[in-house]
Amino acid sequence: MVATASLAPTARKERLWSPEPIPGEHDWATAIAGDHLPLYLSDANKPFRLLPLPEFSALYVQFRSNEDEEGFPIASFLKSVLDKIAGVRPAHLVIDLRFDTGGNLLTSLGFMRQVAESVRGKTFVLVSPYTFSAGIISAAAIKKSGGENVVIVGAEVGDRPHFWSEGDLIELPNSHYSFRFTDGQFNLQDGCTGEPGCMDDRYPIDVNLVSLEPTLPAPLTTAAYFAKRDPALEAIAQFLHCPAPMSNPPALVPGTKP
Repeated sequence: MVATASLAPTARKERLWSPEPIPGEHDWATAIAGDHLPLYLSDANKPFRLLPLPEFSALYVQFRSNEDEEGFPIASFLKSVLDKIAGVRPAHLVIDLRFDTGGNLLTSLGFMRQVAESVRGKTFVLVSPYTFSAGIISAAAIKKSGGENVVIVGAEVGDRPHFWSEGDLIELPNSHYSFRFTDGQFNLQDGCTGEPGCMDDRYPIDVNLVSLEPTLPAPLTTAAYFAKRDPALEAIAQFLHCPAPMSNPPALVPGTKP
């Protein structure tokens, strides 16, 4: 057994995609250089981001979590997104959930249900094999409320339509090893009402009968990663018949337009 305080800096595996330094780490070589990063890899330590995409007449909204993170209250971020949409009235939205591994789905579910209706054009929802748990529910909520105006972009999400999540840790009495169990059932394909652990019976989630199969396939391939390209934004650019965005646009300044 090793004391937590003695462990070296660590990061979740999806965070390791970015070459930006992890706080407290040093002497590591990265697979790609940290300059001119594609949008999805930059500001890797920020769980939520809001940026303009002027080439698309859109706003880019990125979620790497669905709950409060240290120094980043999610409620404040969700309000800032809705305020910005109301202020600048973008034609489209790009909501990047490709590295959203989950959290507390109830913190963002209301936002996900209404956000697609806040723009007149398309809402592009970016998903990947690193989209899990509350990230999957978020994508489904946007798609169900926005219907044909929502375009799923990327690759298959990280779990099947019928999956288990939630849960907690349990410690064994003798070895004191801890294991995680899951006790919340989701079934986006058929619903699970009346079955053990069904989350629809606990909360009015209602995101069933929604397909998250990408309409615009754009997986994050190894070749694209090493070339610092973003296949999803390239696919959207082709869909909209416009140039792909720059690698790392400046952050939004109050009062500016995308």
